[in-house]
Formats: sequence, C-alpha cells, structure tokens
Amino acid sequence: MSRKIVVYEHEYLTDPEIIKHIQQNRSLQKYFTSDFSGIKTSSFCGSLKVDENELLILPKISKYKKQNLKVFMYMILYSYDIKSVDNFQNSEDMIEVFIEIFSKNLLKLINQTGLYKEYISIQNENSFLKGKLILKNYILNNGVNNKFFCEYDEFSINHKLNQFFIYTIKRLKVFSKNRANFTKLEKIFSEVDSVYNEDIDFNHLNIRFKESYDLAKFLLKNLTKVKVKKSKTFSFMFNMDILYENFVGKLFQDVANAKLQQIRFFGNLKLEPDIVLNNLIIDLKYKIFKQDVKKDDKYQIYIYANNFEIPNGMLLYPKHLGDFKKELKLGSNQHKVNLTVQSLDLNSDLDYKDYIKEMKTRVKYILKDF
Repeated sequence: MSRKIVVYEHEYLTDPEIIKHIQQNRSLQKYFTSDFSGIKTSSFCGSLKVDENELLILPKISKYKKQNLKVFMYMILYSYDIKSVDNFQNSEDMIEVFIEIFSKNLLKLINQTGLYKEYISIQNENSFLKGKLILKNYILNNGVNNKFFCEYDEFSINHKLNQFFIYTIKRLKVFSKNRANFTKLEKIFSEVDSVYNEDIDFNHLNIRFKESYDLAKFLLKNLTKVKVKKSKTFSFMFNMDILYENFVGKLFQDVANAKLQQIRFFGNLKLEPDIVLNNLIIDLKYKIFKQDVKKDDKYQIYIYANNFEIPNGMLLYPKHLGDFKKELKLGSNQHKVNLTVQSLDLNSDLDYKDYIKEMKTRVKYILKDF
C-alpha cells in the first residue's frame, strides 16, 4: 500500500522506513542533515519516492499543505520558464505533473505540425553513385566489392533533435505512472536512434520544439533514479537557496530590467551580486532571520555597494523565514551605504498567472522608495 509522507524543510524525519533508506543510500544524504536527535530535512525540497512510498518535502510558506505545494511548483515553473501548465495544480504528484506537461505538449505539437525532418549528411556504400564520391575509400576498397563510397544529404527524421527527444522519452517513461502518452511517442519516434545530444541548433524551422527541448533538459537534470538493494528510488529535489534566487531574480528582471548575477572584477576582487539596479543592489537570503543582521552580510552589501558605486543596498528574505523591515546605515561620508533589510511574502492562493502578477506587484512595492 502506497503512502505519501509530507514534511517541511528543517524538520526531523520520524518514519523508520524512510530513515533507514536514507541511511543506506549515500546519494540521498546530501538532501538531509543529521545530529544526535536524528535525520533532518535541509533547504532541499521536492519529491523522494521509495518503492511505493513518497516523501514530499515542502517549504513552509503557508499554513496549508496544498498551498505550500502549489506555491513551490509555481516557483519552479516560473524560474525555469515552463509554460502550458493548465490544470496541473489539481495534482499532488510533483514528478508526474512535470512529466505529463512534457509528454502532452510534445505529443500535441507533433499532432499539430508533424514530426520534424531536416537534411542530414550520410556516408554509405552503394552499388551505384549517389551524391559525392568519397574517393579515398573508393580507391582503398574498389578491388574488393566494386561499390561506391558516397556522401549525400537525406531529408530524415533521424537527426539530433529527434534523437534527443526519443532518449528523453525512454528515460522519463520509467518515472511515469501514466505511460499512454509515452507509448504513443515511442511509436512516433520508432525509426529514430536514441542519443543524448545537447549540441542542437535552433532555427525558424524547428524553433517550435525549443520549449519541449528546454523542459526535457530540465527534467533530465533534476530527476534521478537510484536502486539500493531491492528498493527503487526516484528523486526530484531542488535547493531552495538557488530556487529562491532564480525566482525572485526573474521577478526583478521582468519588473525592473534588473541585471542578475553580474560578475565584475575590481582589481583582484571578483564580485557577483544577485540583483543590480541603477540605484539599488540586492542580495537574496533564503535563511531564517534572527533578530539582527549578521556581520558578514553587512560587509558583503557594503563591499558590493561601494565597488559598484551604488548608494543603496538590500538584504531580501522570504517572509515565511522572518517578517520584518529594518533600515541601517553602513559606513560614513562618501562611503556610506543605506541598507534595507526586509522580507518578500511568497504566499498567495491565486492561480498561476494571477500569482505571478501578484508577486510582480509586491516587487514593485518594494522598489517604490528607490
């Protein structure tokens, strides 16, 4: 009988079966911390499936489990620019949701526009001359079988992009509960070789497949399958530090044309602040705020602001890890930096499109004084 166990980040695990499995599987231990009190979730959230059981680790943004899952998935969708997300919020199976988005979208696209073909270069041995003669091979082998070694172009479905898609289809089918779409896709791509290849050029003829390609890369990167003894484990995990940076950074980029992770060198000093605006530099902090700003965080903003010659700095935390707003002054004279420490509320019960609109409105409110 399958079970779904829901826990939140930075909580101790209590299920003996899950604990035992983590202890036996080194590849899963990076998602957890441990001390004398037991095994604890960390800043990694997502889905961990052990045989028929699922451990769902969520950020505690809301008081309600479904709301936390929905917001978490919204953050993933927006951060990775995943589109076509109708009706996905009704499911609590994270892995199945994203896999289904991929299979449905690709199948729909092929049904609408057909399987993409392009010219590929083929070298082959023929009894007649076709295309360009490969003279070296012809001379070396002419006395053996009197065949022509030719190079020619063929309008084919067996090219790099389709090879990548059938590779992805075969990989993702293993993770999926509902395999009907994958079975259909396998039949469509049955004459295509399964090859993983990211060296794919997009143009006006195949750009319609770019979204499916990007989603496939995202899934292959984040989905892992591990077999320990007789147990099968699937993991679909995200580091919330990185997801928060990507999500909030993209909001600021869309709202205010902010520069993200802009690397600059000042002598031998390399700096890479999270968000840079004309009059404000922001460092995103996905961690619990405890009363006062850490000395290292103050120094970091001070160094950023003075080297980028921007008078205002901000430390921006998620509200569920601390609800506050503080104004601080760092330094003096021409080196003075105005530091704002505040939080961004990620919680909302709106549907996806309205949720993103609301988050952008909240970002605009944060920026109104700058």
